[in-house]
Amino acid sequence: MLYKTQELSSAYGEDLMQNGQCHEAGLMFSRAGKCERALTAFEDCLQWRHAVMMAAQLNFTDAQLNQLARRLASESVSTVRQLLSLSLLGIYPVYAE
Repeated sequence: MLYKTQELSSAYGEDLMQNGQCHEAGLMFSRAGKCERALTAFEDCLQWRHAVMMAAQLNFTDAQLNQLARRLASESVSTVRQLLSLSLLGIYPVYAE
């Protein structure tokens, strides 16, 4: 019974990933015991707290944690810059000439 639940959770997680629902997918993968897949899902949606929890379950070394933190920080900065750019375009629209 437990195996079937894990299998269903994993399949549902894959479906959620395909639909862009990374956070929910990560939770399903975690429930299924697929920590590596959960970590990827949480990284994709920049859920750093959940990503670090998965890294701990995967017994990451300090070097691996450092790499994870750098990836998440880099992606977060990029996302913030994109949001700032979109905000500026909303305030100061670009007019086609």
